[in-house]
Amino acid sequence: MKKIVHVFTVSMSVIFLEGLYEKLKSKGYELIVICSDGEEVRYQERIGNIKYYPVSMSRGINPIKDLSALIRIISILKKEKPQIVHGHTPKGGLLAMSAAKVLRIKNRPYHLHGLKYPSEVGARRSIIKWMEKATISLSTKVFAVSNSLKEFAISSGLGSNTKVSVLLNGSIKGIDIGRSEEIRVNREQIAIKLGIKHHQITLGFVGRITEEKGVFELLRAYKKLVESKYDVGLILCGPTEIKNEQNKILFEEIRGISNVQYFGQVDNPLEYMACCDVFVLPSWREGFGLVNIEANSVGVPVITTDIVGCKDSIEDQKTGILIESNNVSDLIDALKLLIEDPSLRKEMGQNGIQRVKDLYDRNKIWDSLLEEYERMIKAVKA
Repeated sequence: MKKIVHVFTVSMSVIFLEGLYEKLKSKGYELIVICSDGEEVRYQERIGNIKYYPVSMSRGINPIKDLSALIRIISILKKEKPQIVHGHTPKGGLLAMSAAKVLRIKNRPYHLHGLKYPSEVGARRSIIKWMEKATISLSTKVFAVSNSLKEFAISSGLGSNTKVSVLLNGSIKGIDIGRSEEIRVNREQIAIKLGIKHHQITLGFVGRITEEKGVFELLRAYKKLVESKYDVGLILCGPTEIKNEQNKILFEEIRGISNVQYFGQVDNPLEYMACCDVFVLPSWREGFGLVNIEANSVGVPVITTDIVGCKDSIEDQKTGILIESNNVSDLIDALKLLIEDPSLRKEMGQNGIQRVKDLYDRNKIWDSLLEEYERMIKAVKA
């Protein structure tokens, strides 16, 4: 049996493999996952989708812990002898590529989900950029999740045009078209099940409640809309990682508004998106912006920022609106446009459904990845 190892830093990243398990089995692969322990990866192990090895990894810079993790990963790869080691996320990717290189494993693809260093400063920025460049250098193939991310990585000197590519039209795992259609058709019943309050317009955000996701620009814009007497609800889903004290105060203030519903981290984010009239991701940094195509897949227009990644995830003025990042005024203008024009919302929502079907079908993305795997294995045999 052909063995493939996927390495992530944290357990929750195993969601990036949704829909791939069955396809790998059908092609005769055993899927092995290495990452820090967690319920998400343990669940996939329990239902027989993967073989799992827990390795504690730090998301930050921690030389002693990183060396221990590297030694452990080398030991696992020695035991399993996989044909392919596929790395994900900055730390998991670096450790995976390093361990596979030490063992001279010839197929070392790395999935570039995004670049963290541009948002850092000083020595930390230099260290993280060096780590990302080292990971790409140690890999034999890089899959960027968007074309703009690929172009940025190449122009920044992190990799070459021959090494960095994009699977089909981008995204990490595409969209389960059938599931999105089912949710879209049952939107009203889902809203009742989730306890979503009814308003003239409901805005939605799904992601980490943290500064770099632009959520506080959204909260400030929402506050202005409420003050202007718009009947606007707001759905927020995601764990809180707020760094700024003033933003913590603002978040609690907004949560206190009766039209706001905060659900924390949820297992079924697509259902919450379907209950919105407009989805908003005003992020400062993304590799792609998967939530944007998820929202489009259930017929919801998207407002997002004109940055690397996000600008690939929608078609401006067709499936949503691109705005400048960290610009509350720009966001308010876009929100008002969609709030006051229901026909435009409907048109953009329908365009979004079609665009996702055309470009981001999950089955096609995974088929493309499997073709890459087969080419890698054949090239080594030759």
